Amino acid sequence: MEAIGTTDIDVLRAAVLHDVVEDTECSLEDVRERFGDRVAGLVDWVTKPTPSEGQTREEVRAAYLTRLLGAPDDALLVKLADRLSNVQRLDTHPRPEKRRSYYQETVRAVVPLARSHPWFRQWYAAWSDAFSHLAVGSLDAGSQ
Repeated sequence: MEAIGTTDIDVLRAAVLHDVVEDTECSLEDVRERFGDRVAGLVDWVTKPTPSEGQTREEVRAAYLTRLLGAPDDALLVKLADRLSNVQRLDTHPRPEKRRSYYQETVRAVVPLARSHPWFRQWYAAWSDAFSHLAVGSLDAGSQ
């Protein structure tokens, strides 16, 4: 994340570990024991919680994205880098509806998080333009 001026080892560790709790048997406590409170805290900010009984995945996802509005700056850097990685080749996703919904979610919930980060703000602006064909109501969205 040097392009954005981040050389903080804890932020870099959290960037590498951002999905470890969601995608493996590793717990947040495992991260804390191995890498310390700060890294665990950053990973926690970018980890989507497991739905509770009666909660839908969509409700959990919406709450997670809303929660990010109060995230510390370093956690936002991790999230912005993570989403950047996920959306660079969005057009290669096999399901057109997923491409559109992920584009829309990114524009609605993630792009605003980049406001105070000039490098990410510029990158997401260019990306939003390049992928604008995925926006609701665009003329060619259905042909993608």
